[in-house]
Amino acid sequence: MKKTSTFIFILIFTLFIQYSYAKELIIVFGDYDSKPYTFLTNQTLSGGIIKDIMDEIGVELDIKIKYVNIPSKRVSNFLLEGKVHVRLITNPKWFKNHKQFYWSTALFHDKDKIVIRKKDSVLINTIRDLKEKRLGTIRGYKYQILKDNNIIRDDVRTLQSNFKRLDRGIIDALIHSDILISYYIKRNQVHTKYITLKEIASTHSIHAMYTKNNLPISYKEIDAAFIKLKENGTIQKILDKYK
Repeated sequence: MKKTSTFIFILIFTLFIQYSYAKELIIVFGDYDSKPYTFLTNQTLSGGIIKDIMDEIGVELDIKIKYVNIPSKRVSNFLLEGKVHVRLITNPKWFKNHKQFYWSTALFHDKDKIVIRKKDSVLINTIRDLKEKRLGTIRGYKYQILKDNNIIRDDVRTLQSNFKRLDRGIIDALIHSDILISYYIKRNQVHTKYITLKEIASTHSIHAMYTKNNLPISYKEIDAAFIKLKENGTIQKILDKYK
């Protein structure tokens, strides 16, 4: 009887360990997540804001976190089908089908700002000065200032590409996240080459989006973990780390 009880205990414990290990939260990222949101080593996510935040979520929820690199065009379908579970650094307003996903509370707020070459500062001081000028934008993103100011949109995939085109005079200015702009200028030590306009193009909240299919745990549990990290200052400390 004792041997049977011991065997049953070992079996249950083994199954529990296997089940716990099998549970994993799959996080999607890609080249649309510029530095410092992601840092890659041999095409593997090795650091950055996304990894730092989600690693903390893994600790809070006691769940394995897996990161997969997915092209932007496939992200929505992969989430809808439950092939991946979470995308960080996004906003429901950016998706026509946003009701097909769960959304986290606002994790933090970001601003879109305009960058010009310092030598162009005599001609461009405000967003209105960009009328009929070419603005470097990111493919797939919406910008309200384009509708309001008769500005010419010129798409690329990355912020780095826009800085290169700005240097060569292909575009007159670029627009992007204040977090990413500040990091790029600091990392490349190009403070003397560019000016960031004081006027803010837009402000938006940053969220995580969750699949409604095959989540290994409740989205409410994930959201509760995000709220805890926000309220105890962990998310802000991570953002400050990359300033």
